[in-house]
Amino acid sequence: MQANFFSKLRPSREKFAPLRLSAGAIALLALAACQPENGALSPEAAAVQRQNLYIQLEQLEAQLPQPIPLDLYGIPTRNPRVWLRDTGVPGPAAFENARVRRIIAMEELSDLQAPEADAPDFNAFWEIHGAYVRAGEVSRFSHGQTGLIYSRPYPIDQLSGPHLAALDIMGVLQLDYETADVPMLLGLLPEISNDIRSAHRRLAMDAVSGVVPPEDILRDVTEQITRSPFASETAFEAWRAQWEALETEEFPRSDWTIQLAEGVERLLLPEMTALLATIEALPQTAADDATAGATSAYYDALLQQVTSGVANAEDCLFNAQRLAEETEAAFDQLLIDRWNDHAPLDEEGNALLDNVAIPDNPLRAMMVWQQRAPLVPPPAAPATDADGQPVASPTPEPTEGAPPESFVNFERALQHLSSYLAAYSVQRLPEYELTPVLPPETPPRGPAPPVPEQLYDAPSSLAIFDTVPLRVSTAYLEANPMALSVIEILQTYYPGHAFREMKEERREDLPLLSRELRTLAFDLGWPAYALDVLARRSAFEDAPQLEAAMLYQRLVTFTEAEAEIGLMTGTMSEDEAANLLTTRLGISEDDARERLQTFKAEPGLGCAATEGYVMFSSLRDRARGVLGNRLNIRDFHDVLLSTGSRPLALVERDVDNWIASQVN
Repeated sequence: MQANFFSKLRPSREKFAPLRLSAGAIALLALAACQPENGALSPEAAAVQRQNLYIQLEQLEAQLPQPIPLDLYGIPTRNPRVWLRDTGVPGPAAFENARVRRIIAMEELSDLQAPEADAPDFNAFWEIHGAYVRAGEVSRFSHGQTGLIYSRPYPIDQLSGPHLAALDIMGVLQLDYETADVPMLLGLLPEISNDIRSAHRRLAMDAVSGVVPPEDILRDVTEQITRSPFASETAFEAWRAQWEALETEEFPRSDWTIQLAEGVERLLLPEMTALLATIEALPQTAADDATAGATSAYYDALLQQVTSGVANAEDCLFNAQRLAEETEAAFDQLLIDRWNDHAPLDEEGNALLDNVAIPDNPLRAMMVWQQRAPLVPPPAAPATDADGQPVASPTPEPTEGAPPESFVNFERALQHLSSYLAAYSVQRLPEYELTPVLPPETPPRGPAPPVPEQLYDAPSSLAIFDTVPLRVSTAYLEANPMALSVIEILQTYYPGHAFREMKEERREDLPLLSRELRTLAFDLGWPAYALDVLARRSAFEDAPQLEAAMLYQRLVTFTEAEAEIGLMTGTMSEDEAANLLTTRLGISEDDARERLQTFKAEPGLGCAATEGYVMFSSLRDRARGVLGNRLNIRDFHDVLLSTGSRPLALVERDVDNWIASQVN
């Protein structure tokens, strides 16, 4: 093995320090001195050899144009897809350079002596090795941003790309609001301009090979640009004239803001118009070539990447269909069994039913249910006097600015579940600090303000210490099933994504690269599994609406996986996939079509979540089957989470070792 595999290709950016290379060469000479005659190294020498390569791989990833996404990945978010989105696009040469370097890295890893089963870096080695193997395989078919965690099919799409960064900056100017971020945005303009230039060059060069994004994705990107002042030079000039006319002497714009507008016109406008022209020329190429769009080979390789090699499309489709059917049946049966639980009893003990039928649409059913019954059990009945008569509690004085009833019920539901959440961990979990955000007053003339698209404003990760501060929209609560809003909070924070991040131990004895690598099946499967544990521990026994919402959210995961696989493998037409989503989930046709567009641009995530859920659930059942009542769920979750996100095969190995240690 060579002392430094970077000698096979000259570094594209920075060169390594000579001192570090000298140290690596000395280490390898020492290894050669202790190498047995049969060519195998001692375990100690092999460990040093692997550590030397780990350092080189960390340096490699730091040089490549798609670094591992550390800024957003893993931060609790209502939409974990944002973990995988980026505004950077490497040029054709940088893209090919990254692909070749990762293939070389895979070859070097394969030449290393693998660690023994009890070696400290056993998991780390196989995690890194598997990541490079699967990245090398998917890079054969992906024309987007290829990485060790996820590989996009196209250089840009309606969800990810540098054009979105340009549109965000234009949005800041259009708001005409002075902000401290303007100097920072001004410094980003050259980089964004270069990325947009790389994007339209990549699209043009891929088109020569007959590979372009689907026409509907191109149409979405085109609409994003044409709705903005970047539609043309004429449109930008008209906006600029109007923008300048709005400045007043009382509120003059800062020099930074004026420079930002000038920089946008000088650096971003030419590249955005060039990108638009390139995109508008691509559909003709797509129509003439049957190979346009993501191929089934790419999709198979991507599923191997996001599930760490445990599932292909056939496996995932089988699990998704089976689980969706089971979950839908459980949801329907729950509504039948618990629909009238809240009904009062007459003197003879008979329920006084309101005879409201269960709607066929699941979303409508949950809305009707919450109008008929409380989300969680009401507060305890008042005390009685000596004659058995209830003692009326003093009526509180109405206070000005009291939160609306919807917010009070939402907060009460989370408090109801707090004792069950504490059973997950010995560590104290942060409490939710909720603040209601009231809708603006309806104007006397004109339409009412629209319902917010999001339940809450997410805090930054640094703000989560003893509490999770969330500003909750009461308008959103009242327009959507409140039980689903509660489940969304649980999935995002505790016991969902935030809990998984909190339990991970920051081990300094492992290679940095293995600490940064993630497995999407692990990360996306955990929230669904965690809520399943809540249900099994009777957290929803007195709150059937919350159990229904949990089942519905799980049904969404499995149904989206089924629709995505059918769409990407060609076994379903787009109309059939949309019909599946609308029929089973009760969503609108437009919502279903929008989700299908997301699957085309970001495939694989539904399958990842499904396979992660299946693995966690099967391991829990395995532990329960062996240990019985001796199974401590806290200890089991520590085994799953303490070493962080990793390939599912390694998770299974860790759990099997833990079960064996508990038996012995």
